[in-house]
Amino acid sequence: MKVVTLPSELSAGQLAIACLVERASLLTVGWQVWLGNGVADPGPLALLTLTLEQSIDDSLVIRLNGAPIRDIAEEPWGGDGVLLEFDLLALAAAVSLTPAFGDTFTLAGRDNFIGYYSTSAWTVVATYESGRTETYTGGTTVTAASTTAPLERDMGGFTLGAGLSVADRYTLLASDDKFALRGILAADYSADSLTIDSELGLQVQLQGVDNTLPEVDLFGALSNELLVFLDDEILSVSSATLVATDTYRLQVVRGRYGTLKADHAAGAEAWIIARNAVRPITHPQIRAGHILALKQLDVSSVPFDLSDIDAVGITVTGETFIPPPRNLRIGTETRNLKYTSGESFRLDWSLPENIDHSGAGAFRFATLVEFLDADEDLLGSLTVRTAFVALSATQMAAILGAETEVLIRLTTIAETEDQTLYSESVTSSLSAL
Repeated sequence: MKVVTLPSELSAGQLAIACLVERASLLTVGWQVWLGNGVADPGPLALLTLTLEQSIDDSLVIRLNGAPIRDIAEEPWGGDGVLLEFDLLALAAAVSLTPAFGDTFTLAGRDNFIGYYSTSAWTVVATYESGRTETYTGGTTVTAASTTAPLERDMGGFTLGAGLSVADRYTLLASDDKFALRGILAADYSADSLTIDSELGLQVQLQGVDNTLPEVDLFGALSNELLVFLDDEILSVSSATLVATDTYRLQVVRGRYGTLKADHAAGAEAWIIARNAVRPITHPQIRAGHILALKQLDVSSVPFDLSDIDAVGITVTGETFIPPPRNLRIGTETRNLKYTSGESFRLDWSLPENIDHSGAGAFRFATLVEFLDADEDLLGSLTVRTAFVALSATQMAAILGAETEVLIRLTTIAETEDQTLYSESVTSSLSAL
């Protein structure tokens, strides 16, 4: 499976992901993608680097799960402005300790002259073999002289993977019966080739069970009918010529959807899929900087156990997208919305897809309902956690006053303890009978 973060143009202005899934066998009839409630296991540590921005007077004490990995009582540390760097993995290895996910480091500044400390702000960058990085910060500032100060000054600490949870509960995110063709680039492809490359082209050897490309032309390429996802570049195919068994030379238009032409090495993975088969997936967890844990499976008549499937981790880039409400209606009417003056009023809409409205997930959702006059001045508003709003005649009169032609605007609100996010607004006219 290949998971890509789609450019806004390709996903109709939404930050979304597409799962490019290869048909595993002729018996495969579809695919599913499941979203975890945490992140994929980042794997073992590759680097763990501590940097102090200034000096520490006399010594630095570093402990791993309470065991000292550096504790030198008398070692002066330069002057102000000196950057100090430590390889915490190497220090731990020197005392036969192996840092792992969930372990805790603590730091302290130690001074042998009671009463004076010069500790510093610090930064630790943990890099895992999967490529994931985590940054931790802490530290204290210079402490004035005191005859009662302790020998050791706490500089804080960090826990590897703090704020992360390895995903253990999954919900179905998307399913489809459309597949991508997976291939391998047969030769290097230079960024210097023409943007409309009708001469050199790129050679792709297809790897799956469905190895026949549809017919395309330059007009179709400019309309992005058949796409190639190659590293971080998206290309569209204008023609395909079979040059060897399962190997095609593709004439392409390069740098589609705002991506840039780039050099691509032989052996790079290429995914070919029709534009109308790209499945954008939106979800509140698909937000910039968030790391998703996804499991993909091929659907056939054979039963499956989700616990047997490895998670794929993807870091989302771009800007956060919260889907807006849809299908604003009164009764069955979705256009030229009308209500009867002096009577109760009920407005319904559809909740955004693929989100949890129970409050049990990462986000809690609500809908902001606003009534505006012709100049778009606010007449009244309310926030509800349902897919409808019901108002009595008295409540309507209090909100609208003498207005009989108004605008009604709906906005999805997604909240966590740390942030509140808003969707684009949906506006419709509303008039009294």
